[in-house]
Amino acid sequence: MKESTIIALAMVASAMLFASGCSSTSVASPPATGNKQGAQTLVSVDYSQSTEQIRSHLMSMSFDIGTNFDPQVDSLRLFRFGHNVEEVWDSNQQSSVDLDDDAFALILAQNLKKSDPIGGTDYATMLDAMADAAETTPEPLVRVVVCGDGWNDFKGDREHDTRYRAAAERLAKNPKVKLVRLWGVSTGTREEIRSVLKPLGARVQVMSLDQNPLAP
Repeated sequence: MKESTIIALAMVASAMLFASGCSSTSVASPPATGNKQGAQTLVSVDYSQSTEQIRSHLMSMSFDIGTNFDPQVDSLRLFRFGHNVEEVWDSNQQSSVDLDDDAFALILAQNLKKSDPIGGTDYATMLDAMADAAETTPEPLVRVVVCGDGWNDFKGDREHDTRYRAAAERLAKNPKVKLVRLWGVSTGTREEIRSVLKPLGARVQVMSLDQNPLAP
């Protein structure tokens, strides 16, 4: 998928994904220094082989989030996950000089267009990384967005199941975490996700591809 396609898909969607005083600003806006008083959004995108058919939608969603937050107040960290999890972008670590919307689209294409060459999707490791990040952010609010089909290839593995639920408990106990949204989830995976994330109560939103990903 070309970078221009990512931008075209993303700009169709409404802006203002998470209303926290965010304006439709470019990621090129210079970040504020020191602790910010807004929210940190943690975006984790499934680039495993099972999401190849919906990858363009996941990339479009990620682009829209990444280009519609106010870097003067909020921050954003982008992760990708498959058999493991890896952070690929942090707004607090970027210079505003060279980073604009086109550059962010290129970052997405470079990191998400190709699938993880190693098979398997490890939701336990991903959610554990989100819990780690949420516990260390200086911002007073945290929003977690997971873009993927929800298929957990380690379901039924006792060690992975234990870690998956432990990560959910950590997020639930963190008062900074205001929202955990899973978007693009397949019907067959919703029961497991709701069971694992039950400790988060009303803070969990499980959404399919045909639902509005920018709902408040």
